[in-house]
Amino acid sequence: MHRIADGVFPRLTRDGKKVLYKREHTLYLLDLASNQTHALDWTTQYSPYDFELSPDQQWLAFTTTKLLHSKSPYPQFNVMVARFDGSEVRQITDIGIGIGRLWWSPNGETILFHWPYDNVQHEGGGLYTIRLDGTDLREVVGGLTSHGAEAKKKKNARLFTVDLGGSNKRQVSHAQFDCRQPVFSPDGTQVLFRSPRKVGAGAILGSTLYAINVDGTHECQVTPDQRIKKYGEWRWATDQNPDWAP
Repeated sequence: MHRIADGVFPRLTRDGKKVLYKREHTLYLLDLASNQTHALDWTTQYSPYDFELSPDQQWLAFTTTKLLHSKSPYPQFNVMVARFDGSEVRQITDIGIGIGRLWWSPNGETILFHWPYDNVQHEGGGLYTIRLDGTDLREVVGGLTSHGAEAKKKKNARLFTVDLGGSNKRQVSHAQFDCRQPVFSPDGTQVLFRSPRKVGAGAILGSTLYAINVDGTHECQVTPDQRIKKYGEWRWATDQNPDWAP
């Protein structure tokens, strides 16, 4: 394990030769062979939060509150897409309670995203898909989060798989700790995720990365436990935002 850049939310390109990441309000592209970094200056005006490069590396999907249009009077994260060079920018969602994580489909035709709260049905949100042109919004699975009184009950996050049609839901992880930010391996046989499992001062601190087979077998720890000095004291490091090489 070694350091390659100062930034967050790293995303490997499908050829494994470059890493897209964020620093402050701008996205950068790092060439792993030459160690040269190129700033995508056009992204600064949108200050992307989450982002993903399309499989053909021609389009960039990202969530932002710097929208072209919005029905909400309050800033909400929605999805925008643009050519990688910053041309053909367009907004493809305009829904309440900002959108979370997003992913491209392998064929590059649709985008899957996490909608934390459905403000139409007034219930916990779920996973949805939408086409690149902003049409055909579909729910894959709903009711993934709880609100109101139920939200006060602490429940650890588990990993599940589900068909895009919303059927055949299967539980993958069974650990007593939170399991978050899952990413499929390129061959679809494993899931990489982060989980906080170090306990200190009566609380769970930091997190490390784990991998598990999609059938729930052979979970293993990927990144080592590390301590870093923060706020004048040693703490467990937090590893997060994993991704796979092709």
